[in-house]
Amino acid sequence: MKELVRLRATLAAAFVLLAAAIPAGAGGEELAVAAEPEELSYTAAVPLESVTEEGEYVEVPLEEVDVRTREIVDLSAGYRFVDVSREGRRAAEYDRLRSSGAGRFTAGSVGRDLKLVVEGEYLNTKDYNASLLFDYKGYYRLNLRTEALYHNLDHETPHVPIATDLNPADEYGMYVRQDSVNFRYKFHDYPIHLNLGHWMLVRDGYSQLRFSDYGFDESPDPADLDANNQDRRNRLLFRTRPVKNHTQEGTIGFDAHLGPVNILYTFLIRQLDDGIAPPGFQFAPRYGENGALIRSAGLLQHNTTPESRYYSHTAKLYTSLTGGIIGSASYSYGKRDNQSSLTTVAGADQTSNTLQNVAGDFVYTPCQWFSFSVKYRHQEIDRDTPSVVQVPSLSNPVVGVRSGMDTRRDVVSANFSLRPNTILTVNGEYRGDFLQRSNTGTDVDRWRLPDTTSSNRGTMTLLYRPFKGMRLRALYAYTATDSPSYGTELKTAMRGTSWPPTPWPGAGGSPPVTRSSVKTTITSRRTSLRSTIRRCTEP
Repeated sequence: MKELVRLRATLAAAFVLLAAAIPAGAGGEELAVAAEPEELSYTAAVPLESVTEEGEYVEVPLEEVDVRTREIVDLSAGYRFVDVSREGRRAAEYDRLRSSGAGRFTAGSVGRDLKLVVEGEYLNTKDYNASLLFDYKGYYRLNLRTEALYHNLDHETPHVPIATDLNPADEYGMYVRQDSVNFRYKFHDYPIHLNLGHWMLVRDGYSQLRFSDYGFDESPDPADLDANNQDRRNRLLFRTRPVKNHTQEGTIGFDAHLGPVNILYTFLIRQLDDGIAPPGFQFAPRYGENGALIRSAGLLQHNTTPESRYYSHTAKLYTSLTGGIIGSASYSYGKRDNQSSLTTVAGADQTSNTLQNVAGDFVYTPCQWFSFSVKYRHQEIDRDTPSVVQVPSLSNPVVGVRSGMDTRRDVVSANFSLRPNTILTVNGEYRGDFLQRSNTGTDVDRWRLPDTTSSNRGTMTLLYRPFKGMRLRALYAYTATDSPSYGTELKTAMRGTSWPPTPWPGAGGSPPVTRSSVKTTITSRRTSLRSTIRRCTEP
């Protein structure tokens, strides 16, 4: 702002001097005459309220600055024709394969005090998105967003004699909608913000459920019946499963600037509700090797999606994100409760997990060619489980439950970057991962995991760019693990790699086209829902 006003004053003074220097008859008469009534000077070019009597500059308050309000309205509409041939669902996994009207709109007004923008896009009733952004002087900020898409799911056909598809003609797909509301209020005279938020995920549709009614007792005849003429065949069953559940999450918190540090607190609660009871099936009776009844026949629930509730408290302290030294520390406490609605098994709703997380970061950047950072993460998970559950369909309805395994995990990492010049960069990283487990069981009944696992990894990377178009990279990594958790983990590993220069422009070289790059290009509009859909909608 200061530079702009000073520039305006300088140009005005230069204009006056130029008008005075042009001789008469040289085409400057009109210019001189036009300049005289204005009496252009430093005080005339700059707003009077921004200059003192001594001629010194004073910054103009933001409320008095004239800002032009920009308004925009854009609307388009059309019709979308879709023709499906054979397995079209696999070619367009995240498209609703129906012809429909389509359109998009944008409307907004952006000014100094008020900013309001509304935009949306519509393809069909199951594929759309819309958002609203409202801001008034930075004191009130509201952000609304909704987006939905349709996920086509496969219908697998059984190819083994014991498998039966109970719904061979059904088509499967999932409608997924995500809504979010975020509101922020700034206290006028204090550097404090109040933050409120709500997020909801809705899933509605049908998927294919595959399960088995299988016994390992002696039953050589597939059509074997027990003494009560009850069918005891081994079966693999495919059937349609309706899905109708939603997840809601609410947050409330505040953040404040307290001189050299900032403080943040957030309370979060998340609830998963299933609108449909767990699926049930008339299972066959099962017997032991000696012919004794193990499980009686009857309607049993299976493949349940348990309802759950999670809440957490998070507190964080951090310094300014600018400067040569940056630090932050946070603590989080959360608890997740299982709210299972099973009726054929009693006691599953008595399980819960308690989570505690501690994090600390430190970054030191004394100059432009060197930086150093240290990160620390600590997590504790305490699992509470009932000692027994009740299963009335079993001959012995009381079933013992193995104790939940508690874990303690510490992760320490350090990283430095050295760039003495524009062509050479050296990066180094250390990462230590230390895991402790308790309640791993007895020698007879164990989780078969070590009580402690420690892993240390060091990486050194060299980047060399001698000239434009050439880039060399060399990497060496060493990893040592004490008591690996699984057979796929190595006790000691070394890796060294190097890359030749990238293809020069015009040499016919181009980045390889991979499946992931094509998928990202095609479905970029739906990136925000991708991970959630893959986790929630696939059977």
